[in-house]
Amino acid sequence: MDTQPGAQTNHLRRILPWLNPWWWYFSFRGDRCILAGRFEEAKRWFDKSLSLNPYSGSDYGHRGYACVKLGDVHGGIADYSEAIRINPHVLNHFLNRSAAQISTGDFVNSVADATIVVEKAQDRLFVSAGLLNRGNALIKLGHYDQAIADYTAAIVANPPIVTAYSNRGSAHLAKEEYELAIADTTEALLRDPRYTNAYLNRSLARTKRKDYDGAKADASEAIRLDRKSTRLNSSH
Repeated sequence: MDTQPGAQTNHLRRILPWLNPWWWYFSFRGDRCILAGRFEEAKRWFDKSLSLNPYSGSDYGHRGYACVKLGDVHGGIADYSEAIRINPHVLNHFLNRSAAQISTGDFVNSVADATIVVEKAQDRLFVSAGLLNRGNALIKLGHYDQAIADYTAAIVANPPIVTAYSNRGSAHLAKEEYELAIADTTEALLRDPRYTNAYLNRSLARTKRKDYDGAKADASEAIRLDRKSTRLNSSH
């Protein structure tokens, strides 16, 4: 059966952008800038690449990542959504959109996106990241037991994941389970002694336990690390 002329035209319209060498070049330059942390430059390259090939889900996803890094979270979410529309099988776009939605307070949709990752991912690190995102959204919604369950599952899938220990400690803290909060934040600090949030969470838990000396020491260390981080960032 002959293909209809209109269908042929639409097919060619979608194929030809992928053959444009300038699209390849702009996309490649954008990818290199992302890796180098030059997000403003990366966004400009992806603006150019997408003007030539609006069918590239990966370019939308990478531009979305650059937008979020530049503080344009809503722009990033829009790009992630377009990347998902083009290719709904790439779970990284759901994972990134889930994290961005937490920043905007859209916790319900963040849970939905993270759940897609958890249910469909085959790689345990992806599953762990999805569980972490979902736990982070659930804790914002006040669903502490569910958040604790997700953080625990994230740790099982990826034992070195320091953030899950610290955030599980936050959930225990919210439930007034101070000994469990101290245990989790201490475990996080054993794995990463420079993790500021863990010191802050443990300081709060120790305050509730009336361990004021320990709380003061943790708070002081968190302040010291934060100042050091600020100096390092300002020197670059």
